[in-house]
Amino acid sequence: MRSKYIFLTVCYVLFSVMLFGKNEAVITLHLSNLPKNINSSVYISMDSSVYYVDSVGLPVAVIKLDVDNPFPVMIIANNVLPSNKVFWVHEGAYEVFYDMKTYSIRFGNSPLNEEFVTTKGIRDSINYLAKENQIRLWQNMDDVYRKKDTTAKVKLDVTYKFYKDNEKQINQLDSTATEALYQYYIQHPTSFLALDFINNNLDLATIKKDRLQVLFSKLDAQVKKYPLYVSCKERLNKLPDNSVKPKVKLTISEAE
Repeated sequence: MRSKYIFLTVCYVLFSVMLFGKNEAVITLHLSNLPKNINSSVYISMDSSVYYVDSVGLPVAVIKLDVDNPFPVMIIANNVLPSNKVFWVHEGAYEVFYDMKTYSIRFGNSPLNEEFVTTKGIRDSINYLAKENQIRLWQNMDDVYRKKDTTAKVKLDVTYKFYKDNEKQINQLDSTATEALYQYYIQHPTSFLALDFINNNLDLATIKKDRLQVLFSKLDAQVKKYPLYVSCKERLNKLPDNSVKPKVKLTISEAE
């Protein structure tokens, strides 16, 4: 059985998942610093959807996915929560380099993921409290639920309390970060992330619809090919649910 694992580690694996869509993403996943034992594992998933599973430890894998709108996924190593990193699945061929020891991630030939790193950096630098809290939360949850460390439960409770005590400031910083990203996308309207930003803020109602309409009108032509563009256009063109048509005041001559 072990010889089978050794053979597999020098091979490429083809992993295909068929989704509804017309464009193909071809992702070459490179794993470095693989554990010496054979118990290493990698999952690429989001919510209840799993796109790739490797319980062997392949250094290189080719993942093919059909995609209509680009979408984010999470890569997790060895079921360790702090290892999770998010990247985007999009059409075209590109590379993802993931370190199984440091959990660092980088990309090749993927402008969308490079821009995602930039925009995430903008949000994290402004909402530093949320970033710090998330790092502590992942680590403490991992200690409690995976390592079964009974003393870590106290640290986890402290993390929850930290968020509760600082929730108002965290929300204020997040609003500031959202505004900074709005200004960024006004200057960089060629990316799908600008369209995704509009869609998310339509759901959250964090930015007034007329300002989202301004950003939408600036989107580059290459973004218009996505189904999400049509969806956002329809939503932006709708009147608010609570809107009321203004009453018309009649003059005497009109009343007669």
